[in-house]
Amino acid sequence: MNHVMQLADQEKENLNLVEQNRALADSLADELKKLLSHSSSSSSKKPTPTATLDLDETCAQEELHRQLMEETGAQEELRRQLTKERAEHREDVEALQQVTLLITPLHLRVLLEKARQKILNHIKCDTWEDLRQDKSIYNLTDHVYTHLADTEHPLSRGAVQFLCSYNNRGAQS
Repeated sequence: MNHVMQLADQEKENLNLVEQNRALADSLADELKKLLSHSSSSSSKKPTPTATLDLDETCAQEELHRQLMEETGAQEELRRQLTKERAEHREDVEALQQVTLLITPLHLRVLLEKARQKILNHIKCDTWEDLRQDKSIYNLTDHVYTHLADTEHPLSRGAVQFLCSYNNRGAQS
């Protein structure tokens, strides 16, 4: 029976400790609420690890800047390479045009020139070179095709592309 009494006493002590722990937890929660309400009412911000955030942001910005510089360098290199390739191929294109002029029958060249002259008159442009300027064959074809779309007998896109192609360029009007 002595043993039962000891167990009962320990049980009472445990219940008292549980109540004390609950009271302590409640008081800590109340203190925390007071601190939080005080800090928000005094408009002070919660402390944040700004040094870590600033360091992370700085590292991210540096990485983005490095990537941007690499991309910019790559773009510049591609532009230089494209300019070089255009210069190298310009002679080839001109040689092809000369060969085309030599092997194209005279009557076909005359027909091409007359068709181009009609296009120039309709678009109100002085020379074929002025019309071409720096346009690619596709841009020139679209430009001419758009202007000729409202004519009485519009040409097909293929015919316009043939007339606009650089290889079929005749004497410069």
